Amino acid sequence: MSGPKPSLSACKSDGSVPEDCVLYFVAGYIAFKLKKFTKCAQCLDSIVNRSGTKCDQARLVLLRSRGGLQFPSSKLVMLLLLAERCLQKHAVTVSAQQYRDTIDDVLNSDVQSCMIGCGIHCCTFIVVHLLLVLYTTMF
Repeated sequence: MSGPKPSLSACKSDGSVPEDCVLYFVAGYIAFKLKKFTKCAQCLDSIVNRSGTKCDQARLVLLRSRGGLQFPSSKLVMLLLLAERCLQKHAVTVSAQQYRDTIDDVLNSDVQSCMIGCGIHCCTFIVVHLLLVLYTTMF
């Protein structure tokens, strides 16, 4: 990548916040990991934005990438936001059921609007995505 790299502090000046940049970065990491689970072209198109992105939240990916980081699809970002909301809701109280309650909450939410993967692999992708989100945020 040539030219000056964008600064993360610029996130605030264009309407996004650093937390949005971090969530987008985590979604890119999850896209990178999910790519290892499939060769299906439809599945790959549903998790990775192959044309790159100019959105404000991509600044951290642009700053940190040495060529391997992925730009996640909008549906993958929406799914991560859904999982994050559910995780925050269940993180308020510590319980032995916290992990299961979070997954149940995500699966009982509006997960259909942010379905990733093709018709054959979508359930597997949702489960793997949730596991990656929970492992990267809880542990």
